[in-house]
Amino acid sequence: MTHEEARREARRRWGFYADVIHWDKAQALNWKPFVVGHRSNNVFEVYGEGDCWEEAFQNADQRAGRPELNKAETATPAVK
Repeated sequence: MTHEEARREARRRWGFYADVIHWDKAQALNWKPFVVGHRSNNVFEVYGEGDCWEEAFQNADQRAGRPELNKAETATPAVK
């Protein structure tokens, strides 16, 4: 999943202010490099994090208490 595909998936799930971040220096800080969540007034609320975008979305589902979605439900349609 690309950065733009992840952003579209986040906005599909959580609305216009949803966003995604890829931290280049995450390992130095012992953080996961891929983060999904919600941005409001320069504050980023983390919904999920992982070692790839898919893992970050799965982590967000687990934190929200949602059953894990299958790939067909989370797949972003190809742009023509």
